[in-house]
Amino acid sequence: MGLLQFAILIGFSSAIFGLTWGEPLAVALLSLVLVGAMTSLGIVLAALVRSEEQVNTFGMAVLLVFSAISGNFVPRVGFPDWLRTAGLITPNAWALEGFTKLGTGGGLGDIGGELLALTIMTGVLFGVGVIRFRRRMTV
Repeated sequence: MGLLQFAILIGFSSAIFGLTWGEPLAVALLSLVLVGAMTSLGIVLAALVRSEEQVNTFGMAVLLVFSAISGNFVPRVGFPDWLRTAGLITPNAWALEGFTKLGTGGGLGDIGGELLALTIMTGVLFGVGVIRFRRRMTV
């Protein structure tokens, strides 16, 4: 579902606003690992809370904080150094860096760090979510 939503976002923003996302393979790979990281984050959140209402509440809070410190609302370049560094704990910051590079003429070779960071986040978050769900099911 996340990939479909992202494909719609890319398609409509390109068609309606003429937005250039960059090299298609690089955009697809970055989108894939971003959706993986965000989905894995959702799994962790779902594994940590006890009700659907809590998932919605905590999920929105986490996404709001992540969006704020990652540069989704205000460019990170104006942040103090400590906040720019802290923002890198979010998938949002890595994706924003990658899509910015691609949108300004970069290619697949320019986003290796972003792809790696998001892939690692996906693996770690997914692993934490699975472990937490297993513990919950055995209790």
